[in-house]
Amino acid sequence: MNLTQVLSEISSKGIKLSAEGDELKIRAPKGALTPEIRDLLSKNKLELLQLLQQKNNSVSATSVPLEAVPRDKDLPVSYQQERLWTVEQLMSDRVSLNLCQALRITGLIDIEILQKSWNEIISRYEVLRTNFAFIEGSLVQVVAPSLTAKISVLDYLDLSKTEQERVIQEIFEEESAQSFDLSQGPLFSTKLLRFSEQEGVLVSVFHHIISDGLSVNFLVHEHILLYDSYINNKQSPLKELDIQYGDYAVWQREWLKGDVLEKGLDYWKKQLTDVSTLYPVPPDTFQVSSGFEGIKKNFVIPDNILPTVQKVSNQYNVTPVVIFLSVFYVLILQYSLKDDIIVGLPVSGRVHHKLESAIGFFTETILLRGKIDDNLTFKELLNKVKEITVEAYANV
Repeated sequence: MNLTQVLSEISSKGIKLSAEGDELKIRAPKGALTPEIRDLLSKNKLELLQLLQQKNNSVSATSVPLEAVPRDKDLPVSYQQERLWTVEQLMSDRVSLNLCQALRITGLIDIEILQKSWNEIISRYEVLRTNFAFIEGSLVQVVAPSLTAKISVLDYLDLSKTEQERVIQEIFEEESAQSFDLSQGPLFSTKLLRFSEQEGVLVSVFHHIISDGLSVNFLVHEHILLYDSYINNKQSPLKELDIQYGDYAVWQREWLKGDVLEKGLDYWKKQLTDVSTLYPVPPDTFQVSSGFEGIKKNFVIPDNILPTVQKVSNQYNVTPVVIFLSVFYVLILQYSLKDDIIVGLPVSGRVHHKLESAIGFFTETILLRGKIDDNLTFKELLNKVKEITVEAYANV
């Protein structure tokens, strides 16, 4: 269960949460704090506390109304979009800026209804109809009033399961590698790989400048809801939107200025003073990449380890994320012999309650700077990493 689902479950019980310093305060109707809810709160305490501290820290954000604005002038880009646009201009290989999703479909595949429901999603969200242009020296969002995007259908009938998996992997890699022109829409593409009348895979690729990981999940969920409704001759279950991504960009520019902006800049300048980002790890152990494309190391954590991690997190009142971060700090310390270590951690960036299920590019990366003394006990290390993490979250 992700944090959004946890908050939804807690809210549905009438439970109110607040943060006072490093304490999580709970107000609940009689009988609402069942053992299951208590366990949910305990396991997600740090993340909930971090989110609430973000909101407390962004009192000035809530003082600036986040609401729909007139479309009688150019919409600014968000800071996230401006940053990513700049990065793209510096990159020769832009593939890493794509987000890809493969959705397996089983049951009746009605191409016409699948297409209809997808185009309604496109009509619903301005950000999916957006490209970018320079107007009078400023980068702005250009929203098309309408857009129809065709789902390409590729038939791969009578293949074995092994052959299907090979095709899925090949198409996924091929689609992931495509390049988008940010001045021309759409900045996404969709293909249906059909293996039979009742089995297929929908492969979607989005440029990161119009979406993020959570947004892709929300889009898939809404697409499924619409498809299921239309195939059963029902009306759309989706509620009308209060705001669009362009409204968020205007609001963000209004909020992040003056004292609010200076406070955030001062914090991160202080955090990153005299930083060296080079860690002399052994090249025979860690591959080093030239250019902008990073090297990924994927591995699976065995199921029998996770209960132990959860037990330790409960024992020390930290989350599993803090435990994994602590272990990673120790790993880098041992290999690099450097005790001043910075770890990048992606966060949702959805600092306003109206953004919890919004579609667009909201993700931020926070830098967790840990000065790790190798004489620390494990408990001291966990508390230090927890403190670093909470403080960084509060300054997103």
